[in-house]
Amino acid sequence: MSDTDEPAAKRRKLINEPGSEIDVSVRHTGIVEKFSSTNGWGFIQFEDERGTRDVFVHRKQLHSAERAPAVLPGMRVEFYLGTKVSGPQAGKQFAAHVTMLGGGRVSIKAMMEERSVGNERYTGVVKHFNVEKGF
Repeated sequence: MSDTDEPAAKRRKLINEPGSEIDVSVRHTGIVEKFSSTNGWGFIQFEDERGTRDVFVHRKQLHSAERAPAVLPGMRVEFYLGTKVSGPQAGKQFAAHVTMLGGGRVSIKAMMEERSVGNERYTGVVKHFNVEKGF
């Protein structure tokens, strides 16, 4: 039987990591819903054949050159879906090999530079100022 005769479910490529499998046949896109840089985990919202849902993401799955990789809410990212196959989390899905759209490394620094204020000026009214403390 040739490789083309196998059902699509059996042809999908899996990467085995300790206690989990990652399906690399489909690259998903999603938007970071929330991420705690202190704890190193969060959730990405994406759509698939089952509708809109959230998937867990851990810092170790972010492809980044930064020392403490993180993502910001609202960032658009790409990822594979992984599934835990053993332990207390067996059957749960997670985002694996998370990158920026197009496959680039995740970079908070680059994202912040895009959002920087630049040379714009803003006006407003100071509501309270403590002269003794300087703020």
